[in-house]
Amino acid sequence: MSKLKNFVAIDWRSGTDRIYFFLKDNDTYSRYDNGDEKISDDYPQPIKGNWDRFDAHVKHLRFGFTQTLAGDKDIIWLFFNNGDKPWVCAYDQDKNKIDAFYNLSNSLWTPILPYFERIIAGTWLEALG
Repeated sequence: MSKLKNFVAIDWRSGTDRIYFFLKDNDTYSRYDNGDEKISDDYPQPIKGNWDRFDAHVKHLRFGFTQTLAGDKDIIWLFFNNGDKPWVCAYDQDKNKIDAFYNLSNSLWTPILPYFERIIAGTWLEALG
């Protein structure tokens, strides 16, 4: 079994609970189904063409986490470097597409800027109300 070195794990809360692993060194991703306790048989799959417009930024993905908003809306916040600047992508899990891209310094996540390069993981934030 090969050793994983350069990947990012993202919790998926919409529908069946899953964890997605972005395997950045080979431009693929895998899906672990929590209920089945296994990686689905048809994975890994190529990132290109499966993550809306975010596939162009996966190589520079640093970390991400899911936020559940009122009305059971689940957003993945994907934090990445865009050139020499930190950016964040809001990815709507329910629609399986990007809502928006933001320069981190002009987003609601501005407070994490001093820690951006030191953060290695995030999980889930429930923001109801």
